[in-house]
Amino acid sequence: MKASRWYKCDLQVATPAWKFTLPAGSAYDFAQEDDRIRFADAYMERLRECGIEVIALADHNTGSWLPVMQDAGRRHGIVVFPGVEVTTASGSDGAHLILIGDLDRTEQDIDMLLARTCGFEDDHPRFNPKTKDPAPAPRTVNQILDELPEQWLAIAPHVLGDNGLASGNTVRGDLRWKALHHDRLGAVDPGEVTEERQSGKSFAARFLNRELDNFPCLDRLPFLATSDAYSLESLGSRYTWIRMDTPSKESLRQAFLDHGARIIPS
Repeated sequence: MKASRWYKCDLQVATPAWKFTLPAGSAYDFAQEDDRIRFADAYMERLRECGIEVIALADHNTGSWLPVMQDAGRRHGIVVFPGVEVTTASGSDGAHLILIGDLDRTEQDIDMLLARTCGFEDDHPRFNPKTKDPAPAPRTVNQILDELPEQWLAIAPHVLGDNGLASGNTVRGDLRWKALHHDRLGAVDPGEVTEERQSGKSFAARFLNRELDNFPCLDRLPFLATSDAYSLESLGSRYTWIRMDTPSKESLRQAFLDHGARIIPS
């Protein structure tokens, strides 16, 4: 049996699929396969500089960069989990979810997930036809979690910030409570856990200190740290140590269930 060890992971990274800031002076034509490959190699080299060994792609409403990133990951020894970020229909602005799949999930699997689970279809396109910005899903966070296939894990990013699942400006009341306690929600990223943010009796401080008696989910939900990187310089700026034998969706799930012993956010 292979012994488990700690992996340095960044489970929310973006690609040039949408609003990615490229290095000054760089020249890429992403319509050209060679340039996509060249960029993906530079991306993986940056991750290696940061010591990151495992990432999860989290582009909004698309998995278009998954094939080239997984190929580059294999060349550079980086594990690349298929993933996608969606904005749900709950609340005034919607709440964000990251959906991470088994390593054998493909771009086509992400397309099916977005259609069948999140509800994107011809009448509800993934991107606004005018602005080209990602559109919110027609389904609520609880509907998506209810229908989420077993091959996928759900993480709530920047949970206390704008478009976070526990933000006062997004999902409210029973919807927020039910979503945070849903058995398909695997982990949350609450942002920086600092003494300043943990001081006082605000909702955020009590959330970070796991002191909200009416939120028993805080006893079981792991806190993650992710970079939410939209530039090469931001990759690995926040990360999580995760103890696994071999990186896989099931290993992530087991680590989430035993987060006291297997999860250390930066």
